[in-house]
Amino acid sequence: MGEMMQRGVYVLLMISIARILGVGEFGKFQFALALVSLFALFSDMGISDIIPREFSRSPLKERDFPSLLSLKLLFALGTFVGMVALSFLVTQDLAIRHAILVLTLFLIFRNFLSLFFAFFQARQRMHYEALLKGVHGGVLLVVGMLVLWKAPSLANVSYGYLLATFAALVASLVFFHVRIRPLSLEWNRPVWIRYLKSSLPIGFASLMGGVYLYFSSALLGYWGYVREVGWYNAAFQLAGAAFLGASLVALAFVPALSKAWAKSQEELRRIWSHFLSVMVVLALPLVVGGFSLAPKLVDFLYGSSYARAIPVLEVFSLIIGFYFLYLPFGVLLVVSNKEKKYFLCQFVGAVSYILLSLIGIPFFGLQGAVGATVGGYAILLILGILFARNFTPTRIVAPDFLRVVLAASISALLMGIALGHPIFSSFHVIVVGLVGLGIYFTFLLFFYRVHLWSFSRV
Repeated sequence: MGEMMQRGVYVLLMISIARILGVGEFGKFQFALALVSLFALFSDMGISDIIPREFSRSPLKERDFPSLLSLKLLFALGTFVGMVALSFLVTQDLAIRHAILVLTLFLIFRNFLSLFFAFFQARQRMHYEALLKGVHGGVLLVVGMLVLWKAPSLANVSYGYLLATFAALVASLVFFHVRIRPLSLEWNRPVWIRYLKSSLPIGFASLMGGVYLYFSSALLGYWGYVREVGWYNAAFQLAGAAFLGASLVALAFVPALSKAWAKSQEELRRIWSHFLSVMVVLALPLVVGGFSLAPKLVDFLYGSSYARAIPVLEVFSLIIGFYFLYLPFGVLLVVSNKEKKYFLCQFVGAVSYILLSLIGIPFFGLQGAVGATVGGYAILLILGILFARNFTPTRIVAPDFLRVVLAASISALLMGIALGHPIFSSFHVIVVGLVGLGIYFTFLLFFYRVHLWSFSRV
């Protein structure tokens, strides 16, 4: 719940920042944030990801926490120094350079929070994690909205993010020190080396994932396409909101898939096929709805100055579908103990995306960034399918799954035809969206009734 609230706050704030600051300033903010987000991943390098696993297996390893805290501090200092140097290389705009430094501190503080959250997960104290994430999200929302109301500017918004996160970090430090265990620092190189051997592959995988989220924005800004960064991210924020829903669905299936892997291949196939079918059913209305409602969504959320984001969102509706379909294959590789294949899939996909961006953006600007993003996600999906097919025992295409695809595709097509009718042109986008979903699921229910498809048969 805390994670959902935090993600929701980020999306709401981004939409508000885009509307109030305007395309140019929003583009500067997103350029700085994308650049910092990409390189701030080096301030963690997977340490927060392996703590729950290591500490839960052996509670005695909690005595390594002071050493990991010191390692995290060294990573943070290195990241900040690197970003100071990089800020002088990527832009001559003093406002953007200032925002880069402030947002670097923001993300370093946020990454420190993730270290404490990992400790709570290891102790099965997720309610503490949810509480502190909720506090962080609430403070960020209040501070962010106050800044946008009273003194909206690139610098003030950046400082708002920093102030809210610093307050949440202080609260977490006090809470941890009083309720969990006293805080201290230890400089133990053998402990660092032992944990880094496990964390570095995960850290590099996170870096590959960060490429998909931030590289195009950073490269657009570097080449001077600042307004284009604003239009690009106005559309990408909406796609990212759909990504959150997909990730939550995936998290719900992971425990069942892990148990099925240990139990039987047939059980794994059945649950995984169910997972893939659910993702298809959820993806198709989002793809069709995103394309059909893009003009209304952009105008409602951002205003007329973001009109050039409309065709971007229409194209980005495809990456929503690609991401939804990729997740079952990526999860299958992980639960089948094919982590190295999963990392290789991520690496090859990220390198392909980088090459597409380097080719497209300098020559075609916004269109090149959009093409690289769609191409990158399409390549990732294709790689996921190929890797899962060749390195896992699960049968990918089955007759029952094809029935699901057929039923969902027909329902989505009818939904798209209905949304394109002139009768809906004067209705609010929320009303039209709800009507579209009603049409889609009505036809799905009809197909279920006539036994064209059924999850119970998957």
